[in-house]
Amino acid sequence: MNVEQQTSQTDTRKRERYRLQDAAAELLPDYRVRHCHRSIGCGCGELVSVVTNGQSANFKGVQTCGSVWHCPICSAKISNVRRGELNELLRWGRERELIPLMVTLTGHHNARMSLAECLTVMKKAKQSLHQSGPWKRHVGPVVEGHVTATEVNRSRRHGWHVHFHVLMLIEAASEAEAIALVTRHLEPEWLRQLERQGSWGGEHALDVQGAADADRYVAKWGAAEELALSGEKRARGDAEIKGQTPWELLAAAADGDVQAGRDFVEYATLFHGKRQLVWSRGLKERVGLKVVEDDEAAGELEDVADSAINEVAVLPRPTWRHIVRRRLRADLLAAARDDGFDGVARLLNEHGIGGAMPGGWRPMLSEYTEHIAMAA
Repeated sequence: MNVEQQTSQTDTRKRERYRLQDAAAELLPDYRVRHCHRSIGCGCGELVSVVTNGQSANFKGVQTCGSVWHCPICSAKISNVRRGELNELLRWGRERELIPLMVTLTGHHNARMSLAECLTVMKKAKQSLHQSGPWKRHVGPVVEGHVTATEVNRSRRHGWHVHFHVLMLIEAASEAEAIALVTRHLEPEWLRQLERQGSWGGEHALDVQGAADADRYVAKWGAAEELALSGEKRARGDAEIKGQTPWELLAAAADGDVQAGRDFVEYATLFHGKRQLVWSRGLKERVGLKVVEDDEAAGELEDVADSAINEVAVLPRPTWRHIVRRRLRADLLAAARDDGFDGVARLLNEHGIGGAMPGGWRPMLSEYTEHIAMAA
């Protein structure tokens, strides 16, 4: 893929990200996503800045929601930070000759069960697994630490499906020994805990893979989101049987699928405030990672290093309001990246929107009033 194709792909995904965020804002009017990258931030006055480093552009001075569950814009930034943390964990483990394993925990659910019911069953089964004799006697003592990610999808035929991916670092002589240890002691116990919660598991209810799969999982962290943003659509049969991720549900809702919208709201409401990754106690400190909250990760300027920031345009509130309402945010960023202020002004003029000012300019009151009148 050449540079031009990469740029086109990036623009497509960014445009889709903003489109899906518009849909999320409509579906979740009582959550912060309603204002994310749509309203001017507190303490930022009446202006939004468009900044660039020559390769990418972003907005500065807008509110962010910091939700990895509700917002495809914030989620991309947060997931990038979490991917870096997982990579650092793997590096730390290799330095200590620990064996990384990827353990996937699944269970069967009744198609009529709500997402809350499915999640409760899985969480209780997992909590009991960590309190069980096989874990305490055989597995826990050799596990240096673990990180759990919760993943969800929904199919029209089978309902909600919740599963856990657990990245474990284990003290063992070899990868084969570590896989055998975890499988032998935890597989029957996981099936037993599922049954205690009224669920059941098949042959692969507990699946254990080695370092290659752990590396691959971390490298593809956020891949489900990227697929939804790529513009690729699953065949109807796949969506009916294999299911859709939450971002695919949101994309379907943006395309007019009312039931997909209801499903996304159910998911977004339940997961609000939950952590994307759950680290075992003390592991982050031992690895030497500082705590980065979702709000902080989402507030970073995407793809733009602070040292390279160049403000190319300043947008008064009325101008910004028109940009948001006409869904021009992604197009404006592409124009700013390619042609700076001239690109911004040209795009806005094409849509009959005035009021943009060159970067670095902070107008006097009389000038600001004039630009407000142009933007109104």
